[in-house]
Amino acid sequence: MSRHVEIELPTYGSAIPKESLIWGKVKHHHPGVQIYVLANDGLWYLQRPVKFLGGKYKNRVWAGICFLGEDGSPIGSSYKIAAIVSDERPETPVGELPGTPHSHIIDVVTCESGELTAIHDKDLHSALHAAWPEHV
Repeated sequence: MSRHVEIELPTYGSAIPKESLIWGKVKHHHPGVQIYVLANDGLWYLQRPVKFLGGKYKNRVWAGICFLGEDGSPIGSSYKIAAIVSDERPETPVGELPGTPHSHIIDVVTCESGELTAIHDKDLHSALHAAWPEHV
């Protein structure tokens, strides 16, 4: 089945820092691409808005910062990440993944974290390249 939005990195089963750069592609540019994290309490948490890469990528490559767990959450905790296309941004965590279409749901575990700096539109490509040079 062809998906309209996909997460490219991290991949299924990856170990990632609690604060991580997530990136993916959307078939047709849509400003409503959102990242959600399913936490251990069974609720999906909306993450910060994504940013789009322009130029030759034609606004189809997106990236955003994802937060996994709380400050006291142990390293090795499991989470699920999904990207959706939706114009609605719920104010509180939700029990079911909103929006359609959505990406495959990616299972990840937390690992020791590195420092992640704020991403601005002009340096999104640089941040993606620094995080995953073999993929961008």
